[in-house]
Amino acid sequence: YLRNLFFSFLMANKKIACVSNFQKEYFISNYASSNIETVGAIIFTEPPLVSNNDNNKIKILMIGYYSALKGVNFYSEVADLAKKQGLKYEFYWLGDGPSNELYLSKNVTWLGYSANPKLSLSKIDIMFLSSLEDSIPLVFYEALELEKKCVVYKNTGVADIALTIEGCEVYDEYLPNSAINALDRALNTKFNLQQSKNALEKYTNWESFQAKLTSLIQR
Repeated sequence: YLRNLFFSFLMANKKIACVSNFQKEYFISNYASSNIETVGAIIFTEPPLVSNNDNNKIKILMIGYYSALKGVNFYSEVADLAKKQGLKYEFYWLGDGPSNELYLSKNVTWLGYSANPKLSLSKIDIMFLSSLEDSIPLVFYEALELEKKCVVYKNTGVADIALTIEGCEVYDEYLPNSAINALDRALNTKFNLQQSKNALEKYTNWESFQAKLTSLIQR
């Protein structure tokens, strides 16, 4: 309590730049911040690589460090349910970390660390973010840049953006069945490339980022 009170004191009358609307709402509700702006984030763009789907199965990927908050257990449970239901989904996880007390399902291919995650991203069908909470999962934008559909949980900082893009989906309950339903919806919806480009332009474009940050500073 005292730490939060001290932080509120430090934040009083400060200008705050946020990377997502989710983070902005957090500061407003917890610290009564008013001079605050969502400026987005910056990613380095590269041309999309050709998809490599050679077995007629739907390739699903999560990228992140092994942790409960990143959803290692949850991702495993979703993969197990898909296997039980006989769905033609293949689950991959790119990243590593200590696996103590985490459930790593045999129905997930654990790829380990990669210095070039975009190479793996280019070969998938759906980017599935299993994070329980995440203010700014940059991999979401990187997947959009490579013209990939994304499925995210409602309590992450990109859920509001995913809702503006046909072919991307948000699951409202942190339950395997809810996630599977969202994956099914994404799979059966045509990806709207123009809406994806509009989101990237609004939230990751350097000129837009610079303009919003400058506006906040000059207030």
